[in-house]
Amino acid sequence: MTDNQAKWERLVGLVASLLKCPEPMPLEQIRLRVEGYGPPVESETARKRLQRDVEELKQLGVEIGFVTASRTGQEGYEIDRAKTFLPNVHITERENVLLNLLSRCLVDDARSPLSEHLHTALLKLQCSTGPVGSAEADLEEKILIHKDLGARAAPVYLAQAFTAVSECRTVCFDYLPAGSVQPTRRTVDVYGVGFRAAAWYLVGRCHDRNGARVFRLSRIQGRMSLAKDSAYEVPDDFDIDNHVGIAPWKIGSEGLQAKIRFDSHIAWMIAQNAAGSDRFDLADDGSGVLTTQVRNPVSLIRWVLKFKSRARILEPVELVDRMIEELDRLGARYKGAGG
Repeated sequence: MTDNQAKWERLVGLVASLLKCPEPMPLEQIRLRVEGYGPPVESETARKRLQRDVEELKQLGVEIGFVTASRTGQEGYEIDRAKTFLPNVHITERENVLLNLLSRCLVDDARSPLSEHLHTALLKLQCSTGPVGSAEADLEEKILIHKDLGARAAPVYLAQAFTAVSECRTVCFDYLPAGSVQPTRRTVDVYGVGFRAAAWYLVGRCHDRNGARVFRLSRIQGRMSLAKDSAYEVPDDFDIDNHVGIAPWKIGSEGLQAKIRFDSHIAWMIAQNAAGSDRFDLADDGSGVLTTQVRNPVSLIRWVLKFKSRARILEPVELVDRMIEELDRLGARYKGAGG
């Protein structure tokens, strides 16, 4: 990934995280949630990078400000929605028909010099009619993604992915899975697009694997092509959160129930992002305990280790022992590298 691509992925991740946070987000939380600000980047370097990114986003029309604790009880960064988003547009049924006719007559004609601009404008207007289903992104995110920010953050893939979702169009692309050295050609009926952990994902039925698959947009290589005519329907029970929102430790064959304690610095953040099937108990001192089902213990251990001394697995004992073994293994590796 080039430095320019990394920067725009970082900007999109910052905007998406701020939109989803119900209160101002301090720098410490941004470093934990948005790739590009956390370790190995030093805290002071991250602060200066964030300031530059905020100024660049303001130039794109995304008004991010720093809110003091005197107003909200917590200081941090937040998006000024009143200055960033346009008022909702209410479109009548008749106007919807006219917009569809305009789309067919002008937008589909690639020779028109206004084609690209009309396409973007119609997508924005389409958002005001409300999400089509759970496969669509949140309304505010959709409006932002079809502004200049989204076009520059993912000049081809993100815009094409949203087009595929809204028009039920099959896509073809070369995909490089994690750990592979050679990309493979994939043909996918796109069901939805989702955002998780500072990355965008495309979800759909892969013709080559004959089943639902998840593809990280940053791993697509070359050109993504959209079929002119497609004949598929998104399943009624499809939910993007079941594919993109699911935690990696819940995918696997083992079955355990784990309890993890988080200190008061991060417990509130874990509580806000806990899945519906998880339980989070907050203590009077601000700390909390997450109870979650684990099918992939290694993924859970790696996730807990990211929080360093601020998180600790309480039970079951076998999972605590496995984490100790992982810490010993990592310690031996780094000791060996240093010696």
